[in-house]
Amino acid sequence: MKDPLFQKFYSSFTAHVEEKSRVLLALSGGLDSSALLHLLLEAQKLYPFTLVCVYVDHGWREESKREGEILKKNLESLGVPFFVKTISEPFVKKNVENRFRELRYARLHEVYVQEQCNTLLTAHQADDQAETVLKRVFEGASLHNFAGIQEVNHLFGMRVVRPLLLCYRDELKRYLERKKSSFFHDTTNDDCTYTRARIRHEILPYLEKTFGKNIKENLLHVAAESRVYTTPVFDRIQRRKELFQREIPWRMLETLSAEELHALIQIRCPHFSKRDKKLVRHLILEKKKGKKLREVSLGKEGVKIEDKF
Repeated sequence: MKDPLFQKFYSSFTAHVEEKSRVLLALSGGLDSSALLHLLLEAQKLYPFTLVCVYVDHGWREESKREGEILKKNLESLGVPFFVKTISEPFVKKNVENRFRELRYARLHEVYVQEQCNTLLTAHQADDQAETVLKRVFEGASLHNFAGIQEVNHLFGMRVVRPLLLCYRDELKRYLERKKSSFFHDTTNDDCTYTRARIRHEILPYLEKTFGKNIKENLLHVAAESRVYTTPVFDRIQRRKELFQREIPWRMLETLSAEELHALIQIRCPHFSKRDKKLVRHLILEKKKGKKLREVSLGKEGVKIEDKF
């Protein structure tokens, strides 16, 4: 039986990466990408795809060249094609994160095209998502941008998939510990002169201590809700006046896709807790699969179910 972390990763990966794809992993050797590498090697036993890895050396740290050499040796022993790309741009601290992001993706694109890959995998995870949403809140971004990092999008001519967005950093660390696998620590991630590091090491811990709540989980919920309210499916639902009558019968719910149903529940049942909304959606989807529920309808106070299975 695979562990919960693998199941979360595998569900996302197989949903967005077709069989027999050629996937390129952006491998830094850090915690997140090292965990993703091991998860991909496990997944190859169950799902057919070709894995290629690339390491981009930013030249910021003295040890980065040596880390690339270690990764090359390890990947060659696993029989995984591996490439090293170097950024020779002089380090200028002003706007350095955005500038080097562009340069990094340009190097990734070179290998993506050369190796005829159809998907780039990056190791962005749930903590990254929470930090991104909080940063955008502070910046006064629009609701659309609160959706945070997308699970799938296209950047610099590449299809990018991020299968770890529901996995937390601590989960990935425990996974590598179980695998007895080491990873590199990039000290620049600890430099709080950078906004991202300051959010990670100072602001988020302060908020969690002050509010006594799981702030990260709540920020992920904000991202998920924002995706619902800013997608075409939300507009589609709002234009259907028949879905806003006092009670919606089963025959009407039956016509909705899972995505449309989720959007409708957000609109019709705003006072429901996250757990209750999830339960409502689950029950209606079970009914759609043919489960023995005599009647399901969506009323003013939420879902109405006559029989429970």
